[in-house]
Amino acid sequence: MMNSRYFILNDKKKYNDLYRSGLLTFFEKHDLCVSSRGFFDSPFSIIKLIFDVMLYSNFSISSNLRTNVIFLCLFWKKGLVIVNGLGRYKNSCGFRLFISLLFSINPRKKVVFQNFLDFRYFRRYFKLKNIVWIPGSGGVKRKIGSSDNVVLVSRDDKVSFAVSSIKSFLKKRENVTLDIVGCKDELLIKELFINYNTNFLGYVAQDNLFVSGKFFLQPTGYGEGVPHSLVDALVSGMNVFIQQNLFIEFGLHVIGFEYNYHSGGWVEVLNNDSVAKKIGSNSITNKYLNETPFSLAILSRLG
Repeated sequence: MMNSRYFILNDKKKYNDLYRSGLLTFFEKHDLCVSSRGFFDSPFSIIKLIFDVMLYSNFSISSNLRTNVIFLCLFWKKGLVIVNGLGRYKNSCGFRLFISLLFSINPRKKVVFQNFLDFRYFRRYFKLKNIVWIPGSGGVKRKIGSSDNVVLVSRDDKVSFAVSSIKSFLKKRENVTLDIVGCKDELLIKELFINYNTNFLGYVAQDNLFVSGKFFLQPTGYGEGVPHSLVDALVSGMNVFIQQNLFIEFGLHVIGFEYNYHSGGWVEVLNNDSVAKKIGSNSITNKYLNETPFSLAILSRLG
């Protein structure tokens, strides 16, 4: 029989290790038996995990779109659903209706939106009561470089969606060097950005994401909630180039960040340590623990 009563669910277990470490630490600190699991870690893991959650879970936390949909279908189970973006379905009215229906049949779950405009949309148009906004998963302070290079963090499966946004930034900045970190297909990058001043740095360790420059580029294009790399960059003290509409969408103005306006709809978010602390790992973890009705702080007393 399973000993775990609390589950942290994701597409893959490794995503919990990367992005839910604060919650995992909380469980361990309070001697709560937690199971960190991925629905798609193996061909049969989805079936086994569904049965484990149904039979043994008192409370589960889910994130990532596919995992959220599966967990929301288990409408009688208590839990916290972290919506870290709608991805390619962001502009689909049909999908928004579908996901709102799942939210509405889950009164025993709290839904956390990381994207400020998504939160406002679902609260306004679907009148949902069981939702809150928490900006991101908590940033980690990393080493940053001393050069004026601009760092872009992406993946092969995402960079193509953002290419027009990236080029719009580079076109009017001929003296800017863009360091592309995280992608593995060098040929793809060269084809996408031929005649642009870019460096392909490939996959690097998490601690070294920003070591090549002191500026960060956040393009549009993929429908993320709040990108982890963006939050890390702000917490690390980098000035961030981002399009103004995305600055508003992520709720950075609500948090307290200020910016300088640049041409073409781009702004430069100014480094501010006191504001950045609000989205640091400790602050965000505390928000998850204290600002949700089924808070883990309450669970710790029950455990």
